[in-house]
Amino acid sequence: MHYKFPTRPELLRDIRAAAETFILPDYTPEFPILPKSASVVTAGSCFADNIAATLLGLGMETHTISIVEGLNSPLATLDMIRRLSDGDDGGIAGHARLARASLLVLTVGVAIHPFLHGHPIFAFGRENVRGLHWRMLTVEEIKEAIMMILDEVRLISPSLKTVISISPIPLQWSKEHRSVFGQDCLSKSLIRVAVESVLSEKIKDVYYWPSFEIVRWLGGHSGPFFGTNGQDARHIDQNVLDIIMSLFIRRYFY
Repeated sequence: MHYKFPTRPELLRDIRAAAETFILPDYTPEFPILPKSASVVTAGSCFADNIAATLLGLGMETHTISIVEGLNSPLATLDMIRRLSDGDDGGIAGHARLARASLLVLTVGVAIHPFLHGHPIFAFGRENVRGLHWRMLTVEEIKEAIMMILDEVRLISPSLKTVISISPIPLQWSKEHRSVFGQDCLSKSLIRVAVESVLSEKIKDVYYWPSFEIVRWLGGHSGPFFGTNGQDARHIDQNVLDIIMSLFIRRYFY
């Protein structure tokens, strides 16, 4: 069956209605899967903090696991989750929160990551900064990292349900390319293809929440979604976030 792009502008002016009609179908469970009393943990990119804050404001019990500073790639998230499993680096509290949570919202931020002598690194300073090489991860590397994250969190909580999302927040800077917009497009595109490949595996209790499509694609027709109310051009309008996360609650919680 074919589904036509909505060419009438008035169909896209109402953000909530447009998202429900044209973006959410086939990406959410048929019926809500958790009670509103369930505990939610967000982890991954800095957008995880935005999700957590908005869910808290909407009355959900939500915690954020945030250990890695400055690196928002799936490799960095995998390293963070592994350290939770080991109980290292202040991860004991995060491990406990994840163990008792019902749902993990895993946000994937950027595809660019630093390497030293061909190996990914997660902390750097003056002693090694000159030897760093930043590059885009491949689709295969991103998919492998996400799959390994899913394995790691299920070691902590076998019954945990996971929703994968892609951060719609742009790259803060590009590396070795003058077009940060081009680099951001490449980064998000690689991530989106990798996530779709993960979804094609049909892993039990793994879902996708299309916040990226709502902000970046619907926003191009219904925006502006960034830089409103005195915020800079990398911050999403809070009203838009509230709509996105209220839809999330409606689709996943009863």
